[in-house]
Amino acid sequence: MTIPRKVEFTCPACGQKFSSYGILSFSTGGATTEFEPISIGAPALDFQIHSCPHCAFSGEAADFEESRVVSPTVAERIRAELAPLARGAAHDVAKKYEYAARIAEWEGREPQTVAGFFLAAAWRSNERESARDRRRAALESFRKAVDAQRGQSEGDLLKWMYLIGELHRRLDEPERAREWLDLVLARTGAAPEHSGIRSLAFRQRYSPGNVIHEMDPHDPQEVPTLLQAIERTEPASLGDAKRAAERVGLKAIPALETALRDDRKHVRERAAQAIQHLISHPEIGLPSLLRGLKDRDPEARERAARQIGALGLHARSAASALAEALDDPSPKVRERATWALGRIGDESDQEVRKLVNLLGEKEPGVRGAAGKTLAALGEKAVPELIAALASPARPVRRKAVEILAELRPEAKGAVPAILRLVNDPEKVVRRQAIHSLGKFGARAREAIPALRESLNDPDEVIRRYAAQSLDAIALPGQDRRAPWKSRRRRR
Repeated sequence: MTIPRKVEFTCPACGQKFSSYGILSFSTGGATTEFEPISIGAPALDFQIHSCPHCAFSGEAADFEESRVVSPTVAERIRAELAPLARGAAHDVAKKYEYAARIAEWEGREPQTVAGFFLAAAWRSNERESARDRRRAALESFRKAVDAQRGQSEGDLLKWMYLIGELHRRLDEPERAREWLDLVLARTGAAPEHSGIRSLAFRQRYSPGNVIHEMDPHDPQEVPTLLQAIERTEPASLGDAKRAAERVGLKAIPALETALRDDRKHVRERAAQAIQHLISHPEIGLPSLLRGLKDRDPEARERAARQIGALGLHARSAASALAEALDDPSPKVRERATWALGRIGDESDQEVRKLVNLLGEKEPGVRGAAGKTLAALGEKAVPELIAALASPARPVRRKAVEILAELRPEAKGAVPAILRLVNDPEKVVRRQAIHSLGKFGARAREAIPALRESLNDPDEVIRRYAAQSLDAIALPGQDRRAPWKSRRRRR
């Protein structure tokens, strides 16, 4: 666990003395794929950065040693730009790291040092947008470090290149992420001293995660062996490919799916055969995962459902087993099975009906997963969703209306059914129905009379939704909101 200790510092920028807390000892339980240590207890990062409460000069403990000198130019920038913010940084760890990064930039320190401060600021950010901005700043500084390459070891360069790829991934830029991770893989080659970063780059390239210790334990060295086997033309290479695929396990599928797009016909055929071999393998493939859905341990059942969903269309034969898991006593298993059904995309009418019923689940995670899966099914889900509008359960009616509005290009025949809910006894259902009708545009013209009547509803939200929907249902040359406007004038 993390054990802090009180320390005394003298600020090298303003000369004031202050107290802070450093670390006496700490323990970690792994790391994220950005190399952020996962502390046991309080985050160790919180005690590795210090900020002067008088001028906001910030840095690590070494930055407050007696030998530390701050130039007059930098000290003036600190007084002008950071000192007014000193009080706000007192308890905000992310700001302390960001100020340390800014000071390091002003002092012309190495870009990797600046990047490290910005990345730590992103880790400790409470707001998503702030974290994105700080990751972006870290990425740009790592780019500068890679471009400079002055006297740096190959290991350091590879680490920075990997982090650039990982930061692009976390910033939702997958193409740029793959480019940088591919550069790492190409540069490491088969060098044993770089096997760790190569392993991590490979996993983030083909099957990304956020925590290192949660990743698949199989050695990615086998994947090049697998890909080499499917590139060979002799008949014996197919057996080699299957054996290599077995050693890697289901994590080999992303690499094999990439090979399905190869220009060479024999490579595409071998990749397809290797995928089929993995899926049907009794010990590591779909049969094993289906047995996992029946495990006594709910965590094992949830894990099996997650792995089946990750197989996507390759696991279509598991649809009925996943549909049974929708009745599992564990809400986490039901939620994961719901998600998996959406990924494999092969539901029967009966399975769609089960998903619709889950819209009334008391567990919000299960309800949300059911809604997303039904929306992903598109036209296939429409008949059951329309039938659900007559459900006695209020949450089912309301959510069915919402999803049908999302599916409006495919939701043929939904408008008359939704129109009947304009007079639903439940206010939340009426609101949803009136709001959703406008999303159908001109196809909901038959709803105009009912929407006009709703302009006089005692509920202000319903009146507003009715006006918005009438605006959306285009009838050129007609002011459909006149009753709404006149009612507002009378109030």
